[in-house]
Amino acid sequence: MSGTEATASHARRTTALLGALLVLLIVALCAVSYFFVRILLPAGAPEPVVEQGGGLTWVRSIYGFGPSRDEQLLGPTDVAVAPNGRIHVTDPQRARVLTFNPDGTFAGIIHTGAGGTGRGQLGRPGSIACDADGNVYIADELNGKIIVFDKRARFVREWPVPGIANVDIAGDTLYARAGGEVVAFTFDGCFPLVVETYVAVAQALCSSPWAASPPMMSASTSPMPSTSASRRSTVRGRSLGCSHRVP
Repeated sequence: MSGTEATASHARRTTALLGALLVLLIVALCAVSYFFVRILLPAGAPEPVVEQGGGLTWVRSIYGFGPSRDEQLLGPTDVAVAPNGRIHVTDPQRARVLTFNPDGTFAGIIHTGAGGTGRGQLGRPGSIACDADGNVYIADELNGKIIVFDKRARFVREWPVPGIANVDIAGDTLYARAGGEVVAFTFDGCFPLVVETYVAVAQALCSSPWAASPPMMSASTSPMPSTSASRRSTVRGRSLGCSHRVP
């Protein structure tokens, strides 16, 4: 083989080797890109599809406030939207509530320690609701209480509700499902009423969440309505009185 042929053969081998290396680099780059996409956009996120005919439009998915495991939501159970549009999400397995701005950016966190049991501490926040002033009411299933934070995530008050499972708000009344019953409270936790008419509760909670006059009895009147007044109201119940006074 002449020197020219040997040079040409070496050039071909070099070209083939460089081509193979280029293919491997492209494959590696695709693998790395796929890895980072899966971290930033976990599997199962829907594509932004617009439903026609009056349907819903997917806007965004919220997974947390960072890529690490501790910064991600782990089994969120409830969502409440404040009047200013902020989104509060309960994350019971991590004993916290994450707050996001309307555009999905992280706004803050309510976290009082890993499953705290003291006053002002969250144990397992399951359900959540917001009033017209932006205050946040959280059903702490572990500690059996309703705990309240203001719109700046500062502790306001709490009161015991054994067996608490869910909270919701209609007008100036806070409703809680606890121990197989629905109990109505004022926002300070006093004058509870065990609600016996579940249909009326559903009707009220399906109305505007900050309606001035929800279609049910307000629990904010002091003292509690008499039995006859309760019979005339949309929601019937038995008065529990106010055995405690919270600040």
